[in-house]
Amino acid sequence: METIKKIALCVWMGLAVSVALAQDAGRRPMAEGEFARQLESSAVQEGAEVVLSWRLEGDAGLVGFDVFRSSGTTRKAERINPEFLYDTLEYGGTYEYRDSPPPVADTYIYQIEMVFADGSRARSKPVPLAFQPSVQPAPRAAKLPRYRTVSPPVSTDLLAQASLTADEIQKASLKRSTNTGGRIKITVKDPGLYRLAAATLAEKFGAETNEVQDWIGQNFLRLSSQGEKCSWIPETNNEALYFYNPGYEDLYTLHNVFWLERESPGLVIPSVQGVPPDAAFAPLSVVQTDHFERQLLQQFIALQAELDDYWFWFKMTAATTPTPTSLVFQTTRIDTNAAEALLDIHLQGASNTGVPNEHHVVVSLNGTEIGHAIWEQDLPHLTNFPVPVAVLSNGNNTLTLRAVLDAGVPYGTVLLDHFSLTYRMDAQATNDYLQVPLAETTNQHVSAFTTNGIRVVEILDSRQIREVENIRIDMEADDLFSVSFTASTNGNMGHVAFTPAGALTNMVVESVPPSVLRATTNRVDYLLITHPILEADTRRLADFRAGTISNLQTCTVLIDDVYNEFSNGLKTPEAIRRFMAYAAQNWAARPQYVLLAGSSSLDYVNSLNYNGSLV
Repeated sequence: METIKKIALCVWMGLAVSVALAQDAGRRPMAEGEFARQLESSAVQEGAEVVLSWRLEGDAGLVGFDVFRSSGTTRKAERINPEFLYDTLEYGGTYEYRDSPPPVADTYIYQIEMVFADGSRARSKPVPLAFQPSVQPAPRAAKLPRYRTVSPPVSTDLLAQASLTADEIQKASLKRSTNTGGRIKITVKDPGLYRLAAATLAEKFGAETNEVQDWIGQNFLRLSSQGEKCSWIPETNNEALYFYNPGYEDLYTLHNVFWLERESPGLVIPSVQGVPPDAAFAPLSVVQTDHFERQLLQQFIALQAELDDYWFWFKMTAATTPTPTSLVFQTTRIDTNAAEALLDIHLQGASNTGVPNEHHVVVSLNGTEIGHAIWEQDLPHLTNFPVPVAVLSNGNNTLTLRAVLDAGVPYGTVLLDHFSLTYRMDAQATNDYLQVPLAETTNQHVSAFTTNGIRVVEILDSRQIREVENIRIDMEADDLFSVSFTASTNGNMGHVAFTPAGALTNMVVESVPPSVLRATTNRVDYLLITHPILEADTRRLADFRAGTISNLQTCTVLIDDVYNEFSNGLKTPEAIRRFMAYAAQNWAARPQYVLLAGSSSLDYVNSLNYNGSLV
């Protein structure tokens, strides 16, 4: 906890930093920013060579470098690197270039020129070196390249802090899990149909399981998300309820939040008749889109707005003979009778040379070249390519990208944001679950279930579902089962066919006591907002202030309570703004001082697993 205490009173600056970067990007060239002034370089002689070294913390829009040399006899500075020196590091580090100057006694002056994504440039301070040719030349070691980069090691303090913070977060979560009564908060991530057991609800409500089953049977539970009512369907014998999560994702969170409260009545939409056929419908295939994305690299390229996404998968540097970058992904149950699939790739230019069509990425799938992406400037580029189904494999597939440096283009850097593959998939359940998109035909057939307890739900929209009744269930080969039903071909978002064991269950369920943040009788001079793991330290600070300033009214509020009350549980800075506005306008005595006690990080969703965003 000692490491945590060191950051306990950090002001949350992540949002301010991102906004400032956005404003700065639109106001002046990157080469005029503070980052361009950070480079410090040195030069030492090693035999017949001069070793130039420089170091940078981070790489705000940096593409790479050129190295310039002048001398006392030839005043003109000339570029000495035959090829552009790319910044291959993700977050800065140490850079080294080995020069072989003319073997004469002279004073050489070196400068490192930084090249930024917007095309602007900035040079380091001159570094002089008195070169002595009398030094015995040493043969170049094969292991020492002309140019190399070294990433800084991850700080042991950072790793220790990340581990300690994770432990403290887990303890705070366990503490909250013992709460009972109030309303139920349900946090989920993956889109899909979820099963919430009556026994779990009974534990959180502080009630008996049969009592909760009665509430389910009598529709005494109200489900909502983001302030809107959501429908749910009961399980047979009322042992659970099912609800649908459409998914939620922004810069600050990847999780959606639902609320369940005792109320009569909740939103339950009457079922629809599936009109069972006289015989099972024929097997069919459905359109499936698989999305692939990882957030591993921060790059503030052309960032113009507060909520612009600055996370990317990886960076590629262009070359005449480029090094390929390959990604392995999986597809299943491909309909081999379909003609083709569609590959969508979202790329981002990370350099701007002013040359038309400066970016060129060759795209291959499983060794087959399927197209070229060509564009210019530091702009996003979304492109798609038809893919013959014969190229795809059930199981592992390999996407390969090559960034080509075409003639006349001095350098180029591009980023991969994400890609997706749309293809026809045989309508077969995986682990007793399949979500199908809007039906192309009224005759629907889903197979490969392990039991005959199959149910079908129609997704009317992102908040409403209803059960499809009168469906036909048949036994197939290998002791598997299928379901046939008649579906609407318009006005909905598709269907989910599932068994109780196949529904999603990965969620966090906790009881939240009633909040006092909206009480108009609140009287507070000094308001402290903090993360649960910093609560004890922050309360001690509040007590200290109250003890040193006469009649000072203090109040410590957990940030989770602010999210719950002012953004329906979603993690967003808007909740703090709304809370402060509400307190200023409605509390009996509004706060005169506000302290935000947490830890600053632009990694709001913890993509790098350092647990640095305690907000």
